[in-house]
Amino acid sequence: MKNKFISLLLLLCFYQTALVFGQKAYDYLLLGKEYTVKGINDSATFYLEKAIDLSSIEPDTATHIKASEILAMQVLEGGDRDKALNLINESLIWAQSSKDTLLWSNVLVSKSWFYSSYGITNYSESLKFLQEAAELQKTINSWNTLAATYKNISSLFKEIGDPEKRELYLTQSSKLIEDGLITDLSVKAKILNELGRYYTDENCDYSKAEHYYTEVLDICKKTKWKKGIAVSTTNIAYIKEQQGDLNTALELHYQALELKKEINNIYGMINSYQSIGDILVKQQKYNEALQYLNKAQKLASDTKMINLESKIYESLYNTHKHMGNYSPALEFHEKYVLLTDSIKSVEQTKIVEELNTKYETKEKEQRIEELIYQQEVIKLKNQKETQRYLIILLILVISIISTIFLMHYRKIKSKANEAKLKQRLLRSQMNPHFIFNSLSSIQGFTYKNDTDSTARYLTNFSKLMRDILESSTVEVIPLEQELNIVENYLILQEMRKENLFDFKIEAPENTDEYIIPPMIAQPFIENSVIHAFKKIDYKGHIKVVYNVNDPFFQITIEDNGTGFNPNRHIDNGHKSMALELTQQRLKIFNYKKIRSNIEIINLDKEGGSGTRVVITLPLEKCLKF
Repeated sequence: MKNKFISLLLLLCFYQTALVFGQKAYDYLLLGKEYTVKGINDSATFYLEKAIDLSSIEPDTATHIKASEILAMQVLEGGDRDKALNLINESLIWAQSSKDTLLWSNVLVSKSWFYSSYGITNYSESLKFLQEAAELQKTINSWNTLAATYKNISSLFKEIGDPEKRELYLTQSSKLIEDGLITDLSVKAKILNELGRYYTDENCDYSKAEHYYTEVLDICKKTKWKKGIAVSTTNIAYIKEQQGDLNTALELHYQALELKKEINNIYGMINSYQSIGDILVKQQKYNEALQYLNKAQKLASDTKMINLESKIYESLYNTHKHMGNYSPALEFHEKYVLLTDSIKSVEQTKIVEELNTKYETKEKEQRIEELIYQQEVIKLKNQKETQRYLIILLILVISIISTIFLMHYRKIKSKANEAKLKQRLLRSQMNPHFIFNSLSSIQGFTYKNDTDSTARYLTNFSKLMRDILESSTVEVIPLEQELNIVENYLILQEMRKENLFDFKIEAPENTDEYIIPPMIAQPFIENSVIHAFKKIDYKGHIKVVYNVNDPFFQITIEDNGTGFNPNRHIDNGHKSMALELTQQRLKIFNYKKIRSNIEIINLDKEGGSGTRVVITLPLEKCLKF
């Protein structure tokens, strides 16, 4: 009797101790969450680690997992990836043993976040965890967590480049808000923020985007969530920048940067430093811009966030180029290209490894199935013989079809990449004959001791070369820059041809609102210069017109020469590829159902003389904003 009493007393003491430890662990978790929201990271880390330790002594799965998740996100933002991954993996073990569906799904979401943020870009792995989490959350009608997961999947498809699935999951997420199923303000804020991103980046409507970001900012201020305030302020700053209000944008970025420093949000600090630097470049404050960009680069390098570092190298390249520091500009451009290629290579390696793993798993499963089947064949003998051969044949056919399809797909992709590269190379080069003739003209002016003409020719020649080099690495350029290229080219040709012709260029007044493919009209202008005015006894004239004819943006090149001859672009046995290459470039520039086009018209059919070339582009793709 006495022994039973002592045992009962010990059990009661143990139970009371467990309750104390459990309550303490939960209290420390609440304190850790509070300090995390306030951005007091040292205190947050202290209490979260206490919660983890105490919940381990007397197992409290929910407290342990939640504390580990919050701490993992915090240390990941601070740049300590290894510690963050260890915490998340430990949470996964606890969640598996608990058999609590909600806890398990939450840890999967945290793990997916680890593989898609802060310099880590294993999107296939991240997507796998998110989709698994969503399926679990649907089984228990956990609407708040499901909405957040849909939002995360939508964000991931944005990064992957699948706009249809991006919009599908974002719509599902926002519908849960409309149905009144979302009660968690932080979840609502995240979804509204993602809607803001959507109207900022994809379906450009800056007024809607600013509306959503402002709603998020109000929620974050109510909940006193410093990180949310910083992110929302940064997003509104970006909208102001796109609307041309650089001073307001800069002030908002400074405010966001101070908050990010308070909470030691390294990832956010890097973005703010770069954003401030880019705006200062637009304001031509280059030295000040370099200070912020250098801080961003050092911080990204120290924390090994290579995807951010790549973007910063691009900003440093542009800054030095504007300053005329061509040596460091070239150095940073090379670093940007190398790092970008490295990131793509790592991603491709991950995809190949994943496919190999899946293939090996499938192969092993097939081997097991074949062994089982062989045993059945022995038992059934002739009855199953036909079936065995049919299955083997089916597997063989599927394998052959799969192999052919994969080879065909790779061939198409390779040709597409090769064509795109070829277009860039061709576009980035000036006609060697033109350069040779230009140098000959300069030599001629010099022999004639015509210093005025020589100086004028050299000035326009250098401007043309600079504009061509600057536009050779981009897909589109501002209309104003294109006008400069065309004008300088025609001035040089007019001087070289000794005023055989004159020219006129017309364009909309608001040239800063439009962008077009670089040098898209140049091959046809060159054809007019070289071929149109042969064997004429009157002054030649070339007219180039850029105009808006909704839903098109049109470029018209018209001369009063001898008219279009299908064979006139064959010169000295060399066939010009101007028309064919331009048509290929325009195919890339097509937009939805609106197609780019080239039309060549002989003006003698209209009672005149000469040729008119009309290049039609989709207006939607020529608008700058």
